[in-house]
Amino acid sequence: MVEMREEIEGQDDTVAGSVRLVHREGAVGFFTWTGSGGRQCLGHTAGGRSAAESSCQAGAPEPLAERPVLRVFRYAPVDDRWFVQVDADREQLVGVRCGGEQLQVVPIGEEHFPEGGRRHYLVFSAGELTGRPAATLLVDGGQQVEEPLEVPREPAGGGPSSRSCE
Repeated sequence: MVEMREEIEGQDDTVAGSVRLVHREGAVGFFTWTGSGGRQCLGHTAGGRSAAESSCQAGAPEPLAERPVLRVFRYAPVDDRWFVQVDADREQLVGVRCGGEQLQVVPIGEEHFPEGGRRHYLVFSAGELTGRPAATLLVDGGQQVEEPLEVPREPAGGGPSSRSCE
């Protein structure tokens, strides 16, 4: 984990002191950091190796949405599991179900705006999700609602590890 932090911090466009370990899943560590221009980045160790696998938003973070909204980013495998990063504007993600199974939801950070908050999460599953998992949300103000979480319609990798949430 130390090697990955050092590797990230050594990149020219990484804001000094912004690299944080936000979750550990077995031998895999997940890191977030801020790149040049305020770009938010997510990376993880590759199967316990120190080599960074990462991606950053294309530009500076979008302004906070005017109404509660979920955005899905970065859908990828890690070891034998899949994860998706979900950002929630003006709401809190409290659970995700695929069929009847509750998926693991891990908060990894938040941003504060004068008009509200944006929270960042990782959602883990044993297989690549297709269809519409059900997201349980707590909207700023305390109301609990359920809405579909949009994931790719067709599995990127295919094969037996994909599972439909219809």
